[in-house]
Amino acid sequence: MSFLKFQGKQNGQDRGNIHWQRASRDGAPFRGSNAPIIREEEFEEFAERVWDSKYGTFDTSNPDERHCGRTYQEILDGIKIDWFQLLGERQYQWGKNKDGRPVMYVFIEWGEPYLELPPDKARTMSAGVTKVEDEARYDRVIHDSEGQPRLLRGSQNGGGSSGSFVL
Repeated sequence: MSFLKFQGKQNGQDRGNIHWQRASRDGAPFRGSNAPIIREEEFEEFAERVWDSKYGTFDTSNPDERHCGRTYQEILDGIKIDWFQLLGERQYQWGKNKDGRPVMYVFIEWGEPYLELPPDKARTMSAGVTKVEDEARYDRVIHDSEGQPRLLRGSQNGGGSSGSFVL
């Protein structure tokens, strides 16, 4: 399974940003405003899989049409890589578009899983984190050491100025 096609997407709707670094490992991206620096065993213990159920009727003659922030093609791609789950059979119906031409409409229901920290855990864990200079290099020093907190991503320039850490 590869999440590469989706990794440019950052908007997790109203629940925070989407962070992709562990998506292949966990089977879903992490969603939150900023993922905390956290020990591996804490993440395994506290992160919860949540599902967003979505639906839409797509005009197949309009590939750019979006429902719930997704095109029909993005939904099919997400299902194919086992990130999204098809919740029911797709329903097809012929109709006419605004110009009166025949068009195929497809109704689809799907679920999108994300990993999130419960709000009380996220607040508690982020409250104790103090910003450290050059923190983006921290992962190179301990790189996946068991039981150690690790930074998984800093800003694009390698510095820690963004304060954005992702799992």
